[in-house]
Amino acid sequence: MRIARYNGRSGNLDVCFQYGRKVLNTANANQSFGSLHTVWQRAFSAIGLKKKKPGSLLLLGLGAGSAVRILRKELRCAAPITAVEADPMMERIAREHFGLNDVPGVTVIIADAFNVLTSLPEAFDLVVVDVFNDHLIPEQLSDPKHLGQLLALTNLGGDLLVNTMAVDEASTRLSDAVQFGLLRSGAKVEVLRPMPENRVMWVVGGGETKRPV
Repeated sequence: MRIARYNGRSGNLDVCFQYGRKVLNTANANQSFGSLHTVWQRAFSAIGLKKKKPGSLLLLGLGAGSAVRILRKELRCAAPITAVEADPMMERIAREHFGLNDVPGVTVIIADAFNVLTSLPEAFDLVVVDVFNDHLIPEQLSDPKHLGQLLALTNLGGDLLVNTMAVDEASTRLSDAVQFGLLRSGAKVEVLRPMPENRVMWVVGGGETKRPV
C-alpha cells in the first residue's frame, strides 16, 4: 500500500507499507527497508562485521537509511558514519519517514559519489557502495579509475562492499564489469549472494590490495 510518492532524481520514489512495515521502492527495486535491508543484514553477517568493530564508515548511497539503521541499531556500531547521497529527496524521505534524525553520528553529504571520492579527507575501515538508478548501478562504478579510488579509500585491513544486481542482461553486464574491474586491479574479491538477485563484491583486506589512483 503506497502512502506517499516523491519525485526523485531518477523517477518516482514510493513510500509503502509492505508486509506490515514501511519501505521505500522505485519502479523495479526496493531502495530501503525491504529486500535491500535483508541484503545488508546478510552481507554484514557474512563478513563478520559485528566482531570487527570498524572505527570509521563510509556509505556511498544513503537511500532511506537501511544500512545506517543496521549498523547503529542492530550491530551497535558507534563509529562515525559519512554518507554520500546524490538525491536530496532521499535524505528528506529518510528523515521524514524512516527516523534518520534519531540516528546519532551520521554526516550526510549531498553530492554525486563519483565527484567526491578524491576529496574525502581520510580513508575508512568500512566502505559500503550502494548506488543505483532503479535496479541498475551507474556505468561510472565499473570505471577502473573509480574502482581504484574506492580501494584507496579503504584502510589497510578494512572491507569494501559493492552492491550490484543481476536480474537482466543490462544489470548482469554491469555487475560483471565491477567484478572484473576489481580483479584486474589486483584486489582479492569474494562475491556474496545475500539475495538471489544481488551480488555484493567483497574486497577482502581492503587497503592491502589498493593501487595508486
